[in-house]
Amino acid sequence: VHPHFEQMQVVSYLAHPATANILRHYLENYGVHHVETSSILDLFSQLNKIPKSDENTWLIVDHSGDGEALLKEIRNRYHGNIAVYGYQMALDPNMLNEYRARPLYQPLSRSALIQLLSNQPVFEQDVHEEFNGQGLHVLAVDDHLPNLIVLEALLAELNVTTTKALSGQEAIEIIQQRIEQELPAFDVVFMDIQMPVMSGIDTTRAIRSLESTLENHKRLPIIALTAHALADEKQKLLQVGMDDYVTKPIQMEQIIQILTHWTSESFKKAKSVEQSIMIEALDPNILDWQQSLQLAANKEDLALDLLKMLTDSFPTELDEMQQLIEMEDFPQLEHVLHRLYGATRYVGVPHLQEVAGGFEQFISSLRKERRKADEAFIQETLQRFDELQSVIQQVEQASQQILNKQSI
Repeated sequence: VHPHFEQMQVVSYLAHPATANILRHYLENYGVHHVETSSILDLFSQLNKIPKSDENTWLIVDHSGDGEALLKEIRNRYHGNIAVYGYQMALDPNMLNEYRARPLYQPLSRSALIQLLSNQPVFEQDVHEEFNGQGLHVLAVDDHLPNLIVLEALLAELNVTTTKALSGQEAIEIIQQRIEQELPAFDVVFMDIQMPVMSGIDTTRAIRSLESTLENHKRLPIIALTAHALADEKQKLLQVGMDDYVTKPIQMEQIIQILTHWTSESFKKAKSVEQSIMIEALDPNILDWQQSLQLAANKEDLALDLLKMLTDSFPTELDEMQQLIEMEDFPQLEHVLHRLYGATRYVGVPHLQEVAGGFEQFISSLRKERRKADEAFIQETLQRFDELQSVIQQVEQASQQILNKQSI
């Protein structure tokens, strides 16, 4: 049973086709009047048609490029409801507050969309019920005790156990002790960046070099806690061995997203035996259902929708590629491959993602290195296209097992 929002209108600008597809699909089900715009200019011309502050309209825009500049421009023209769609990490709460915009987190979930359209506050409660972190053990490192206490309280609400360290040195000692006593490793480390004596970056380097001395050690996911996530700082954090970052003050949704993303192996939702046997039989390289669920925030119906949309798009994508190869239109082929690669990021299809990504990079070398599309280049393009087709066929076969199972 779908909720109905016939009186609502959504104007969207989403640069990513897979996401635009999902949004369209959901809004159709909910009876929403939906205007999709194809460019920022198109978006602005649509804004002129909306009363300046219409309660029943939501504007949903992508957080791509310069999100802040876009919001500023929109706010010059429109005072109504705005939601900004993007990764938890990319949406700065202060920026959203400044422009009275609401976050819509990636991956897009039905429940978040319903909350948005019915103008309910973002329910913290719902999220907790879905996420149970029992059995997870987190190390929190911060030189400021009140920060640690707040983080520990948030984690406790999710049933996660926390060990606190007030300095980088202490964190390393705790990790070393656990290794010596052969205790299980932490599932995640939250690491403050701005610590005196030994910074978060130094501590991370020390943990990574300690790990390099151990045999079969699983890499600890280290999440940076940073006061300001500037674009160049993000790159630096990831380069020095951090796995992800969160801006302070940390929000409950961010914690849930981080734990869901980085600990899926440690706590797998109990599934019905029959389904898990069938899924065990799948080659996780071709279709990793566990990863699909994780990408869909553990919502099975969303994971199925995303899988179905990906497989439904295959025939047209392949047709288009075939034509573009025949016409030797490589810039457009690169664009289509980029689109397919983007869509694979919403579903657990490791091999397809790798093949599509590699193919896209190969084609982009023409443009980047100003190469010629000579005979050898075209031969390799055809080979890669064949490989892509056979991997797509494998994904289709594996998907059938899951999708058919559902329809019974």
